[in-house]
Amino acid sequence: MNADINNPSQITAIRDILFGNNMQAYEAEFNAIKDLVAQNKANTDEQLQQQLSQINESLNNLEQRLMLAVKKNHEEVLEELRKLDNAKLDKVQLGKMFIEIGNKMSI
Repeated sequence: MNADINNPSQITAIRDILFGNNMQAYEAEFNAIKDLVAQNKANTDEQLQQQLSQINESLNNLEQRLMLAVKKNHEEVLEELRKLDNAKLDKVQLGKMFIEIGNKMSI
């Protein structure tokens, strides 16, 4: 008897008895749901790609701004170091001038 139940024509007959004429309506609804799910997935994938693109663009802009800020800070530090070097040089020159003045006063 188990062999009879596995017969595809009997399964179809049982399905027709259970679902009757509504089988085509159920299949149409299932297909509509499958199409809706596929469309939602496609829309979600597209939105995800757009957001990913926006995030990448934002990261690139942030990286550029950060690099500009680092470059500006580096230039400011170098300028301050030059100023300090000039200040040291002036002290050395001032010391030499004092020595020259002292030598001239002693003559």
